[in-house]
Amino acid sequence: HVKKVVLGSRNDLYAVASGLFKALRDRDNLNYTQIISEPFPETGIGLAIMNRLRKAAWRIDRV
Repeated sequence: HVKKVVLGSRNDLYAVASGLFKALRDRDNLNYTQIISEPFPETGIGLAIMNRLRKAAWRIDRV
């Protein structure tokens, strides 16, 4: 079973960051087993998003 959570538009990284942080807080209750994300620019808020994704990662696969 796959549950897709859309965090926001690439054009609004503040919404993505907010959605990501909420999703990570909720993940234990929602039984997430994987997070799949495209990369974000590592400047400004994009840097914070990528940092949080890396901290949450057990493994990173680049495709």
